[in-house]
Amino acid sequence: MFFLVNKARSGSTMVHSVLDAHPNICATIESRFALHLYTKYNSTTDWTDRIINSFINDVFTDRGYRLFWGVSKSELVILFSKYHINNFSDACKVIYLSYNSIFEKNEIKVIVDKNPSYARFMPELMKIFPNAKFIHLVRDPRAVVSSNRIAFNGKIPRITNSWILLNGLIESKKNEISFLTIRYEDLVKTPKTSFQLIFDFLNIEFKKEMLEAHSTVKRIKENHNYYSLKHHANVSTTINSKSIDSWKKKLSEEEVNLINYMTSKAAIKYGYDILKPSVNTSQLKKIERSLKVLLLNAKIIVLFYQAPFFIRKNILNLIGCFFDKRYKK
Repeated sequence: MFFLVNKARSGSTMVHSVLDAHPNICATIESRFALHLYTKYNSTTDWTDRIINSFINDVFTDRGYRLFWGVSKSELVILFSKYHINNFSDACKVIYLSYNSIFEKNEIKVIVDKNPSYARFMPELMKIFPNAKFIHLVRDPRAVVSSNRIAFNGKIPRITNSWILLNGLIESKKNEISFLTIRYEDLVKTPKTSFQLIFDFLNIEFKKEMLEAHSTVKRIKENHNYYSLKHHANVSTTINSKSIDSWKKKLSEEEVNLINYMTSKAAIKYGYDILKPSVNTSQLKKIERSLKVLLLNAKIIVLFYQAPFFIRKNILNLIGCFFDKRYKK
């Protein structure tokens, strides 16, 4: 088990598509089903047919799985019949193997779960998969802020604080967990060399044809619920470094100074030479307010996944009633 963690808009969808193009890798798109089902099934030891059927039904209450994975309940029933399930970890791995990839597969040797938000839940994931390893993607904070603002209409102080906090969480666990940290800029400037590092970490043979994954994405994206999302537009283009400095045209000098002030200390760890400018009192207050809101949201998300399953299920079902229809063809 490998997990791909990062702040959103750091290149994880591009990396996911390249990894998933390998015939021996199952690289899945966002679904938090493992966290979602943890409180209900983690202590289960006797995986009877009744429990497995209940587990399958509950998987579909996770919106990411239901909307984007392209799997039916009957397909899951057949897949589970091929394996003996001893624990929650085994059951989760079967769910991963159900992922309906757009690429042809042979024997699966590695599972990669691409989920930026999992940076907040690394200890919980290690409880489920004690031997898991993590790939940490990092990108210039100015580019991340610019891209997030365009894709999700976020505010600069909040996005910047999120970049700092998520990367800080990842850094705090690097002595306890096996990590590979790699920069987005290196991936797009020297893709062969950089992806070779990732595949070495996965202990899987790297094949340069994987770098052509974008051509497959381009062919199917129009009819694919996940790849057709607007913020995934670049995944169907050849890997290139054109967007590295695009933030310079999209951020004002004042906005750049604010991001530089907030991230200079953290960014230097990753080789981003960012000098710390001075900012005015009004900007400092914005930074403080955004941090308070961000920390509150983070606590709510953690509490959400610590709550009893039925609470989470009902909330997700209610959200689905209002928003799932946008994904239906």
